[in-house]
Amino acid sequence: MVSTSLEVLRKGLKTLTDRVKTKEELQARLAERKPTSAQDEHWLDHNANLVDEQWVLEVLESASFAHHVRSLTTTHITDYFHT
Repeated sequence: MVSTSLEVLRKGLKTLTDRVKTKEELQARLAERKPTSAQDEHWLDHNANLVDEQWVLEVLESASFAHHVRSLTTTHITDYFHT
């Protein structure tokens, strides 16, 4: 269940990242000192910034992995003492 949910989030983040590709074009315009609208600059600073989304996915993946390791460890310890 958890891995399926994480996979859905990974696919969603990839889709979002693909849609934000125009971010690179705007950054190139800024680097070339070409005029950019205030709206585009605001978009770059907020909606085009996917750091928070990536961080949340990493935290969830880490938590899922830690839970998996704990459950494996508990199972192995229980099996060891029951044999």
